[in-house]
Amino acid sequence: QVALHAVGDAEAEMLLRVMSEMAPAERWRSLRVRIEHGDGIYGVRIARMAALGVVIVQQPIHFGELKVEGGRSLQDARWGDRAKRFLPLRSLLDAGIPLAFSSDSLNADDTANPFLNIMIAASYPRRPDQAITREQALTAYTAGGAYAEREEARKGKIVDGMAADFAVLSQDILTAPLEALPGTTSLLTVVDGTIVYSSGPFAALHAGS
Repeated sequence: QVALHAVGDAEAEMLLRVMSEMAPAERWRSLRVRIEHGDGIYGVRIARMAALGVVIVQQPIHFGELKVEGGRSLQDARWGDRAKRFLPLRSLLDAGIPLAFSSDSLNADDTANPFLNIMIAASYPRRPDQAITREQALTAYTAGGAYAEREEARKGKIVDGMAADFAVLSQDILTAPLEALPGTTSLLTVVDGTIVYSSGPFAALHAGS
């Protein structure tokens, strides 16, 4: 699988040009190219990327209004007026582009909190027109992630015959108040049928049981 890191719009345009020069669209669709971030894929580039069968892995934590010197947001400082078009979500899904979410972090801090990322994706204060539903955000983290790594036949869904990967959460993230999602914790985490974490009413269960 080809995995590429692309952020800027000039970089996205260059990527489209190089891919079109190297092979026809049907060849790229068979390879299922994975693009990390893809922030500059917007406007007509979305349909062009969809035709190539790419998968985009996004990190909603990047959508926040981090301020830089002068009080401007990081996005505005980087891209100016173009920032209003960067980082689409709904448009990607509407075009049929498979979407996956990740934390883009190796640290056990708020940036790695999937429930914070789901909250941001479902509200998207900076671009409300590009917000997606909680269900779509959850799918991006589960089935979308499995598809991005070409493991959709083995994991990503709770289906008979697939890996038993699941978590029992402290609240229903589909109905809880949106602002409460970052406080969600796992009470029981099972990976491929093995309990790897338990707490609360499941505290008596141990890894390996």
